Amino acid sequence: MAAQEFLELLQALLEKTQNKEIKWLPTTEPLVFRIALGDGVVRIEHGTDNEGDRYYSATLLNRKGFVLDELTQFYKSANWTLLSELFTAARRSALSVDDVLSSMFKDLNEGKTRLPPEDEDKKDDIPF
Repeated sequence: MAAQEFLELLQALLEKTQNKEIKWLPTTEPLVFRIALGDGVVRIEHGTDNEGDRYYSATLLNRKGFVLDELTQFYKSANWTLLSELFTAARRSALSVDDVLSSMFKDLNEGKTRLPPEDEDKKDDIPF
C-alpha cells in the first residue's frame, strides 16, 4: 500500500493539473506520462495485465530512477478514481489536448480544412 504522503501528493497533482498550474511530459511509451518536481519524479500509466484487467499505476522515483513508492489500482479498487482522473489529466496536459481542440474549433469556425499528417509507415515507401 502506498504511503499516505504519496496519496496526498497524487491528489495535489490532480488538482494542480486540472487547474493547468503544472505541465506533464510524455515519455517514449504512449500510455505513460511523467512530471518532475523537487528531488523526485512521478510517472502515471495505464495498461492491462496478462489477464486483460485494466489498471492505473503511479510510481514515485528519485532523480536516479529508484522507485520510492508505487500504487497500482485495478478497476473498482479503492484509489481507482484518483489514478484514472490523474492519468486523464496528465495525458491531456502532456499532449496539449486543449490546444489541439482549440485549433480544430478555430479552423472549423473559419471553414478551413487541412491535410492529415503523413502516415509514418508510408514515408519510406518510395515507388521506385
